[in-house]
Amino acid sequence: MPYGLALCTSYLSAKRPAPSALLPECSRCTRSSAVGTVTGVSMKNLKNRKIVFLLRLSPLFPFGLLNYALGLTTISLPKYVLASWGGMLPATFAYGAAATLLAVKVASSAASKALQDAESADDKA
Repeated sequence: MPYGLALCTSYLSAKRPAPSALLPECSRCTRSSAVGTVTGVSMKNLKNRKIVFLLRLSPLFPFGLLNYALGLTTISLPKYVLASWGGMLPATFAYGAAATLLAVKVASSAASKALQDAESADDKA
């Protein structure tokens, strides 16, 4: 939820200043040009939520800058939010699974050490 709030805040803040003055600067960025080259869509005319979804899947684009850059496009807020959340779900599940596996490994290691200590204490007694 907090990230969704940050997502919308960055997007909406890009709509407030003069986006037409900032867009030429954004289009000169090499990553923005790369997005345009790969998708065949300029950042100014971006209306497709599929592209937003794919950009969210890519680890090459920092989310903070991407939020603002997508706010400079013509995509609507509901399409932007749905595509962003959908694109962030796979990474969220992957991070959750990795954290769970790490927690299980740490817990099993601690339990194994505790059992060994208990066995060695029994052997001494």
